[in-house]
Amino acid sequence: MLDDKRKSNLAFLLTRVLCEAEIAAPTLSEEETSYTARSLWPLINSELKKFSDFPLRVRGDGGDRSIPASHLGEQFFPDLAVTLEGHGVDNHIWAVEVKFLRDDSRNNSISTALGQALLYRQRYLYTAVLFVDVSSYVPGEQPISQAELQRLDDLTDSTIVVRRAMAGRLHRCEVRPLKPRS
Repeated sequence: MLDDKRKSNLAFLLTRVLCEAEIAAPTLSEEETSYTARSLWPLINSELKKFSDFPLRVRGDGGDRSIPASHLGEQFFPDLAVTLEGHGVDNHIWAVEVKFLRDDSRNNSISTALGQALLYRQRYLYTAVLFVDVSSYVPGEQPISQAELQRLDDLTDSTIVVRRAMAGRLHRCEVRPLKPRS
C-alpha cells in the first residue's frame, strides 16, 4: 500500500528531480507544453519506474491528460501530474505547473503559475511550480533567495522551483520540504 508517508516521499523525490536532474534548456521557439513533453515527462516517468510495486502513472503534457482541478465552472489541468491509478480521488498525488520566465511576460507567468498551484491544491496532495528562467542574463544579478521562495511556498502551500537556463542546460537548485494538502 502507498501510505501517506510513502506518498510524501514520492512527492519529495519527484520535486528533487525537478531541482537537481540534468535537464536541457528549452529551445528559443519552444513553448511550455512541448518542452514539458520533450524534457520533463520522460524524466518523471523514468523515476516512477522505481516504484513498480504501485500502479503509478504520470499524466500531462507528453502523456494522457492530467486530472483537472475544477473551480468556478472552469477546469485547470496541471502540466505534469502523478496519480495512483484505480484508488480514488485521494490518490491524486502530485501536480506541477511549468512556466517560462521570459523578459516580456515574467509578471504574468509568475501570477498565473502561482494561481494555478493554489487551484491544484484542492485536488492534489502535493503541488509544485517549476519556473524555467529563460530571460536575459544580467551579470551580477542576484538569484531569488531561499527565504523569498520559502515565503512563496507558504503562500501557495506548494513548492516553488526556479531553474535558470544557461549554456543549454538548467542550473540546479535547492529543494525544500513539501507540505501535504491540509
